[in-house]
Amino acid sequence: MKKLLLIIFLTILSIINICNAAIYESIGNAVIENNDLKTADRKALDNALIEAIKKHFENVTLDKNKIPEITNEYIRFVKSYKILDRYVKDYTVYYHMIVDVDEITVDDLPLFFNTLKQSVVYYFENTPENISPDDLNKLFNHYNLSLKYQDSFTFNLPPNPSYDDILNEFAKNDARYLIIFTYKKLQNSLNNIGCKTELKVETYTKTKKFKTIKIISTKSLPDMTECIKDSLMSSIDKALNYIKTNYIELPKIEKVQQNITITFINFKDFNTIQKFLEELTNRHYIDEVKIKSFSMDEAVYDVTTVLSLENLIAKLKLLKNNSNYNIINFAEGQLIIDFSK
Repeated sequence: MKKLLLIIFLTILSIINICNAAIYESIGNAVIENNDLKTADRKALDNALIEAIKKHFENVTLDKNKIPEITNEYIRFVKSYKILDRYVKDYTVYYHMIVDVDEITVDDLPLFFNTLKQSVVYYFENTPENISPDDLNKLFNHYNLSLKYQDSFTFNLPPNPSYDDILNEFAKNDARYLIIFTYKKLQNSLNNIGCKTELKVETYTKTKKFKTIKIISTKSLPDMTECIKDSLMSSIDKALNYIKTNYIELPKIEKVQQNITITFINFKDFNTIQKFLEELTNRHYIDEVKIKSFSMDEAVYDVTTVLSLENLIAKLKLLKNNSNYNIINFAEGQLIIDFSK
């Protein structure tokens, strides 16, 4: 009987999904470590919610490479959820859920975050012994490139992997970008003082290979081992800067505040306006709100926003599904919201 009800529910869900792309079915899991069931349970629940948010962005974004790494911070976009099943198997907690996600797009994310990260994995051929993963982690983190999936990527590679091995493992990995570093020592012309290296850098997405770049660096240090490390770290830094600037696509965060005056007319009561402004504030469409004048015929507010007037109007049109009002672009920097509709 339980299975029958679940089948009926999922059938209804498939119909709902046609009408509302913000509702998703998802599964999340987490391994129980040190017999800590409570922590694993929380992680499994969060992972199921994150999986639903990932599905949402995949569904509403044409260029998948613009989708940033989805972390726990994005759980704020979950409106509600229903647990279909929860169970423990092989020391792992599983959640099977239906999740209602806020209808947000990738281009809206700069309204909520000061930085956006992108997920990357890398493979370093013939890595110098004195360059540690921590050294590389610091550089990647400096450019907001997340190595969340690096451990699983490295673990699943065979010893001395071929290019096909690397690309096949990347295809199965959740990271958006793959970077392959290859270096060699060059003959130094400075009377054998210091060192000279060449770093070849290849960058991939799941569907594309970018132009290969080569960086030559020369350093003057008496210790050859430290010299090569310093030279390569400098080259990797330049490479990541170039890749982040030219290859990795994320919405730009350019928060320029501007003032807009909103005039409300034909409203039922003050509560109507209050709910409207709270909705815009909760969605980060507007920030500061100041009342200029108020009467039962007309209420005038000054608001600050990082959206242009055109973008704010576009957001208001999307919200009209839940409210009845007309939007009038009265003049530059001024809107009229007419509730007579």
